[in-house]
Amino acid sequence: MPNNNLPSADTGNSANFRESGIPGGGYTTGDFDYPLTDVGEYGLSASPYGTFDQGGNVWEWNEALIGSDRGLRGSSWSAFSNGLAASGRISTNPYPGQEFFNFGFRIASTAEAVVPEPSTYAMAALGLLGLGLYGWRRRSH
Repeated sequence: MPNNNLPSADTGNSANFRESGIPGGGYTTGDFDYPLTDVGEYGLSASPYGTFDQGGNVWEWNEALIGSDRGLRGSSWSAFSNGLAASGRISTNPYPGQEFFNFGFRIASTAEAVVPEPSTYAMAALGLLGLGLYGWRRRSH
């Protein structure tokens, strides 16, 4: 079973989650108002695949359908350690724009395949639009 030590006390099997057996709630950070830890803070706790923070912090949306609901995995800072099991999942029926304090998603890439920031695409689209308008204006005169 993983422990919920602070990142500075990472043992190589640590995650950010709430533990029921600890007096006062047992939140990793010790503070319900600031429950999250930064991505990669548990530098000794890589998964067998070399990824970090797969469990704890926030439940992560995935593509699974459970009935007509979307699936979530990985548990969160507000859940107990049993949610960290690979078999642990929950479901919810999201609506557009839904936000919740312990749900999230992951954007990942390898060192070889860098994911550009969304603003990169927006700037490229604006540039292409500008070129198109310039060409249209030149042809119409």
